[in-house]
Amino acid sequence: MADQEHREHKDHVGKRLFRSQRFVADLLRGFVPAELLGELDLSTLRGMPAEYLGRGGRRRVGDLLWVADRPSGARVLLPIEIQSTDDPRMAARVMARTGLLYESLTPAARGADGRLPLVLPLVVHVGAGPWTAADDLAAGMDGGDPLAEFAAGRRFFALDVAAPGRDDPPERNRMAVFARVHRSPAAAALARELADAFAWIGGDERELREALLDWVYAVVLPTRFPEADRREFERLEDEVTLLEERVQRWTREWLEEGRAEGMERGLARGLAHERGLLCRQASRRFGADAGERLAAVLAEVADPARLEEAGDLIVDCASGEELIGRLNGAG
Repeated sequence: MADQEHREHKDHVGKRLFRSQRFVADLLRGFVPAELLGELDLSTLRGMPAEYLGRGGRRRVGDLLWVADRPSGARVLLPIEIQSTDDPRMAARVMARTGLLYESLTPAARGADGRLPLVLPLVVHVGAGPWTAADDLAAGMDGGDPLAEFAAGRRFFALDVAAPGRDDPPERNRMAVFARVHRSPAAAALARELADAFAWIGGDERELREALLDWVYAVVLPTRFPEADRREFERLEDEVTLLEERVQRWTREWLEEGRAEGMERGLARGLAHERGLLCRQASRRFGADAGERLAAVLAEVADPARLEEAGDLIVDCASGEELIGRLNGAG
């Protein structure tokens, strides 16, 4: 029972990632061949219930289902299955679920012309071993028999997260972050990858960042780095949260102090508070010496943009030496 609950927890965590519209858009944009997507407008991506009910009362629940539109108005259905193990039956499973999906469509879901929408089934393999399952049922049949053509045809597009992609996706791609985290050679590299990603993934995507961390806790660390110190990642959570709040807090305090003491004095106190917060963050991440050295570098800095740059570098850099070096190098 414990093993089953653990698997269900991992499945739940994985699905949370693929419920993010921006995450799925990056998956399609960075990993699915353009010829398959055509002119799909990724800004129209929207989630749908992944429950299919046939006329005979057969009920199937898939992992996730998305839909997007093309400029012509044609719809494309995008069912996503997340697999932790290689499954030679996947082509048959996808065929069955695609059939039930079409069978359960309402007339409104077919579009104004009554035509069936196109479908692009996606299978995302998040297991450690290679994905080898064929995407065509005919691959397991006698290819010389004319009846094989009734089962022929590609059933899904497979994305094996553990395998290097043929083309490098953009650096700022959420699915690419997930893939790099999955393939990280060491826990330290994994932590740096998350820190880099959290520096540009927006504050309005807190749920996605939490889902990435949950995936690391539930899947990556236990299976690949069981001896890793989880406190390093929990500290990363705290740092990201504090750095996020930094500008908002500074702006709020600057306004409050500006009203009470005058704009110039309020600005000066706000800058001093900002420098102090940055130095505390550097000390928390790299040690007290890094915080003291940063205080000396920032002592006369009055440019908010320069302080914001320092905050970004605290997240980006891997050591206190790198932080001070990059700040000094930037002038």
